[in-house]
Amino acid sequence: MAKKKKKLSKSGRALLDAILVVSLCVAAFSGWKIYSELHQYKSNDQKYEDLRQAVTVSVPTPSASASADTSLVNDNIDWSALQAMNSDVAGWIRQPDTPIDYPVVYGSDNSYYLRHTLDGEYSIFGTIFVDYQNNRGFVDKNTVIYGHHFSHYDDTMLTTLDYYNDQSYYDAHPYLEFLTPETDYLLYPIAGVVKQGSDAYIRTSFADDNDYAAYVQNFLDNSTFQSNETFSPSDQTVLISSCSDLVQDGRYALLCKLIKAD
Repeated sequence: MAKKKKKLSKSGRALLDAILVVSLCVAAFSGWKIYSELHQYKSNDQKYEDLRQAVTVSVPTPSASASADTSLVNDNIDWSALQAMNSDVAGWIRQPDTPIDYPVVYGSDNSYYLRHTLDGEYSIFGTIFVDYQNNRGFVDKNTVIYGHHFSHYDDTMLTTLDYYNDQSYYDAHPYLEFLTPETDYLLYPIAGVVKQGSDAYIRTSFADDNDYAAYVQNFLDNSTFQSNETFSPSDQTVLISSCSDLVQDGRYALLCKLIKAD
């Protein structure tokens, strides 16, 4: 004769009901969070695309046969229109054959633009920005630029920096363009390093050329790729830093030589 199943007590049923309600709430919240982030991604992506169209003007395209030199820079930005949107605009960074194609701003701290777009709206994607400790005009020995990493959102923002962990990626992407209202530059990567968030690798000033050279040498000694570029203490550099998936709480820092374009 089969045994009768024991009925749950009122307290037992109440506990199961509570667990079910909590589980449903967690699932609903998780679903809402995923939807919210996807919506922000699509909105952010469209906003930047609209911005590119609004501030891009037609200029002759550089020769496709040119090598990675100063003749490659194609400054087609309407700076008056861009600065009218936000007076914090510092320039525009882009890299051929990658998603990197964004405005760069100056901030009064290193927090605001982590979560705000060019028009001042809150966004988890933020805006690429220059370290507030740097002087404006790219006159420092080392200028630091920050931007977010979103590997789960189609390599947006500065996510592709992680790919410099592979020599072949450097070989295929040996430079970036950095445009400003006053001067256009090429950024030639000379080293890329994997760091953790707690590592002290950010510097914007140096005691002298020897101090600066030692700082750069540390990057060269630990680089994930071998650069074709040489370095001299008389050079200026730009350090582009973003989060990284390569290690826990990771950062990838790409150190580039700053060269004025013709």
